[in-house]
Amino acid sequence: MSALLAPFREYGFNRYAIKQAAVTTATVRRAFDLATCLRAEGAHFAGRSFDRAQHVCQAIRLLEGFPTSKHLVRLHNAVLRQAGIGNGEAASNATNEILQSYLSLGVSSSDARQYFQHGPDYAARMKFPRADENPRRQGNLVVLKAHDPVRGEKGILYLQYTESIRPFVALFDIEALAERYLLVVEPSTWGYQDESFLLLVRPGFEVLIQAQDATDFDYIAGLRSNLIPIRIGAGDWIDPDNFAPVSGKPKEFDFVMVASWSPVKRHAFFFDALARAGLHSASVALIGYPWEGRTGHDIQRMAQCVGLTGVHIFERISRAEVAAIIGRSRVGVMLTRREGANRGIYECLFCDVPIVIPASNRGVNKALINDMTGKLATDSELPQVLQAALRASQTFKPRQWAMRHTGYRNAWCVLNSRLAGLAAERGESYEMPIAMTRSSPAATYVDDADRERLQSEYDQLKRLLRSRTDVSASWEA
Repeated sequence: MSALLAPFREYGFNRYAIKQAAVTTATVRRAFDLATCLRAEGAHFAGRSFDRAQHVCQAIRLLEGFPTSKHLVRLHNAVLRQAGIGNGEAASNATNEILQSYLSLGVSSSDARQYFQHGPDYAARMKFPRADENPRRQGNLVVLKAHDPVRGEKGILYLQYTESIRPFVALFDIEALAERYLLVVEPSTWGYQDESFLLLVRPGFEVLIQAQDATDFDYIAGLRSNLIPIRIGAGDWIDPDNFAPVSGKPKEFDFVMVASWSPVKRHAFFFDALARAGLHSASVALIGYPWEGRTGHDIQRMAQCVGLTGVHIFERISRAEVAAIIGRSRVGVMLTRREGANRGIYECLFCDVPIVIPASNRGVNKALINDMTGKLATDSELPQVLQAALRASQTFKPRQWAMRHTGYRNAWCVLNSRLAGLAAERGESYEMPIAMTRSSPAATYVDDADRERLQSEYDQLKRLLRSRTDVSASWEA
C-alpha cells in the first residue's frame, strides 16, 4: 500500500501520480496491462488500426523496464507489422496500415488544419503566425538543404518536436516527398515507442531520428527499418555564445533549476532534500512558468512548508535573463524521472555551472555527467550529493567539457557527417553540406545567407502538400 500511495504523496492527486502508481505497483500495472489489451482488441475489431497502435505503444512506453504480459507483447509485434516492420526488418513492399488508418481519421484533418488554416506558406513551414513576425524565426519544419536534381542530391528537412510528426504526415504527400528529401527528426521527449514514429515508416524514405538516450537509440536501431538513430538530441543545438559564464559578477545563487511548475519536475522533492541536507537558508533560483494552474506562488508555498528561506521565483523571463541567472549560480539541478529533451542541462554546462541529475533518469544522455560536469544521484543520496556539489562547485570544468562535446557546431558536424555517409552508401554525391542551425530555442539559421538561399525550397514543399478540400476554403478566406 505504501508503494501505491508514494506517487500521490509526491505529486498530489493528478494524472502524473496515477501514471507513476501504474508503473511502480505490480497490481495496478497488471490491471493497466489488461485494460490496454482489451481496448486494443476492441479497436482492432472496429478496424481502427491507429487507435490500437496508440493504446499498445503508449502502454509499452509507460511500462518500459517492467514485466508485461505476453498478450501485450504480441499486440505490439502486430502493430509493428501493420506499420510495415516484420521479423525485425522493413519489408520492401510493405504498406503502412497505421499511417493509412491515421489519414482516414478526422483527427488527421484536425492535425493538418492547425497549419492549413493560416495558408500554404505557413503550412509548408509548419509555422504559426505572430503579430510581431521576425523573418529569422522558422517553423517546426526547416529546410537544411535544397533538393538538387542535377547533381542527384536529395534535400534535407528538419522536423522539430515529437508532436509535429502527426501533422507532418497529414500535411505532406510522403510518397512524393520521399523522392526529393531525407528527413531529420528532433524529438521532444523520451520513449520512442510512441506510435507517432511508426507513421514515418516507409521503405526508401530515410529518416534520421535524434536519440540522445542510449535506450531510445537502441530501440529505433532494433526496428531495422528506414528509421535511423543518431546519437544527438535537442540540447546539443544550444548556442554556447548565448549561454556563457558571467564575468565580473559574484555568484548569487547556490542552486538553480530551470523547469516548468509541473509536478513531474519534483520541486517538492528538491525542497525536501535541501531541508534534509540542512540547507534551509541556501539561495535557490527557480526559473519556470505556470503549468496546469500551478504558479510560482504555489512553488513558493511548497518551499516555505519545509522551512526554506532563500527561494527566489523567476517566472516567464527572457532567454537572456535565464542565461544571466544560471551564470550567477553555483550548481544546477534537474530532478525529473523521465525527460529527454532538457535544454536546461546544456545551458548550465555552457554557463560553466555543474549540474546534479537523478541516476535513474530516463531520457538524458548520461555521458553528459562526469567528473568535469556534475554528479548523478539516487533519491536517497540527493541531500548528500547536493552538499558535496555545492562545496566542490568551483572544481568542475563543465564549459570546457561541453565546448568539446556538444553545442550546435559539434552537433552540426555529427549530423552532416552522418548524412554524407548515408549518401555514400546510396552511391550518391554529397557536395553541398547542410545549413547550420542553432536552438533559439527553436531551430534558426546561423547564417542569414542560408535562410535567404533556401527560401525558394519552401515553394517546392508547398507543391507537396496534400490536397485538402476541407481546408481549401480557409486558404482563400
